[in-house]
Amino acid sequence: MDELNDNNKKDQEIENEINVLNHTTDNSEFEKNADLSMVLGILSLVFGGIPILNLVLAIIAIIKANSIPKEHRNGKAIAGMVLGIISIILSVISVIFLIIFFLALGVLVFNSASKVVDYNLNNNMISGYYENYDLEENDTILEEQNILENEEDVLEENEIEEEMSEEMNEGFTEEELEDFEELDE
Repeated sequence: MDELNDNNKKDQEIENEINVLNHTTDNSEFEKNADLSMVLGILSLVFGGIPILNLVLAIIAIIKANSIPKEHRNGKAIAGMVLGIISIILSVISVIFLIIFFLALGVLVFNSASKVVDYNLNNNMISGYYENYDLEENDTILEEQNILENEEDVLEENEIEEEMSEEMNEGFTEEELEDFEELDE
C-alpha cells in the first residue's frame, strides 16, 4: 500500500507541476497576446492613411499572433493576424497609387510648363540669354538689310536723276545744255 501511495503522490506531484506550467504559460499570456494582436490589427486599419505607422502596427500584430502556439490560438489572435495582413496589402496598394498619381501630376506639370515656354518663345516674351542672342543676331541682319536698301536707294536715285536729265535734255540743243551747265557752276 505504501507503494501505491508513493506512486499516487508522484503522479499528483507531476500533475501539479503540469498544472503550474499550464497556468503560467497558457491562458493569461496567450490571451494577452491575442487581445494585443487584435487591437493592433484594428489600429493598423484605422491608421491606414499613415503608411509608416500603419505598417509598424500591422507587423507587430502579426508577430504577436505568431508568438502564440497554434493549439492555443483563439479567434482574437487569428483576427489580429488577418487584419495585419490586410493592412499591409492595403498599404502597398496605396503607395503604388500615390507613386502613379505623383508621376502623372509631374507629367501634366511638365507638359503645361513646356507649352507656356513654347508660347513665350514663339511670341518673344521671354527675356534672357536666348532673347539677347536673338536680338544681337536680328540687329546684325537688320544692319545688313539697311546697307543693302541704302545701296538700292542710291542706285534708284541715280537712275531717276539720269532719266530726269535725259527728259529735260531732250528739248534742248547741245549748246544750250552747255550754257545751262555753266550757269549751274
